[in-house]
Amino acid sequence: MIRNAVLLATYNGEKYLPELLNSLEAQTCRDFVCFIHDDGSIDDTRKILLDYVLKDPNRYVILDYPATGSAKGNFLSLLEKVEAENYLFSDQDDVWMPDKLETLQNAMGEKKDTPVLLYSDMKVVREDLSVINESFHEFIGRDPRRLDYRQILIDNPVAGCTAYFNKALREKAIEYTYIDEIEMHDSWIAALCAIFGEIRYIETPLVMYRQHSDNVLGAGEQESGVDKIKRNLKDLFSGEFAEKKRRFHERMRLMAHQLSQVEDLPDDVQMTLREFIDLPRHAKSYRMAFYRRNGFKREHHDLWFRLTC
Repeated sequence: MIRNAVLLATYNGEKYLPELLNSLEAQTCRDFVCFIHDDGSIDDTRKILLDYVLKDPNRYVILDYPATGSAKGNFLSLLEKVEAENYLFSDQDDVWMPDKLETLQNAMGEKKDTPVLLYSDMKVVREDLSVINESFHEFIGRDPRRLDYRQILIDNPVAGCTAYFNKALREKAIEYTYIDEIEMHDSWIAALCAIFGEIRYIETPLVMYRQHSDNVLGAGEQESGVDKIKRNLKDLFSGEFAEKKRRFHERMRLMAHQLSQVEDLPDDVQMTLREFIDLPRHAKSYRMAFYRRNGFKREHHDLWFRLTC
């Protein structure tokens, strides 16, 4: 069986894709196969990919099937179709450090029966790869060790492009997946691993996380305190602030519903998820008490999170 499967989801990625592929070529650990699905690119993405496939068909494999229409759909479809011992997600616009796979593989060890997920820090960089911050978690002000499933549900610290996880977690992740109820592929596997297995954080930055105008999700340049206040006040007076918070809570409840469908959930987890899903039926005082009682706490903006629940 393939030891390490790199799952590369692409869509109109011609601008940055060669740098990502070159960084895969530069890995100190060569024990991997890169499986690729392109989601209907209309630029030269497929041509770039085919060049690598022709040069090394045992290393790069393109899977052809219909477009999924989203990054999370693309990644989860690859996860479902590829059999391996361990998995890594790869974004098309990032750059891997040369020792990324070697570091993660050595840290994983030989655990096979229990779901295990490792994830690392990353450097936040501009389009030209100049460094914005040496640490993603420092940059966004988030504690990477807040890894209880309830924290992941509302404040996921695990970036998919840094994750390395085993087949046991993959099997759990593909049991039943209703894409529309999942926020993103990384929060899905992280929440499952927090419930059923073990998550470990690697402090070393192993990815250069590129920020540009086409990011699906990104760290962005740091917003000043004054600018943040101005933005929130503008949203508050326009009514958009409450609407944004309402949509956030709705997305989290959908994700909780998806998690509640997974087989063999511990009874206490199932009970907590069910109560979380049913919160809209209760008064605000009950909802706020539920968050406090069950440890649902955001690292930033927690007051607004509770007041708008």
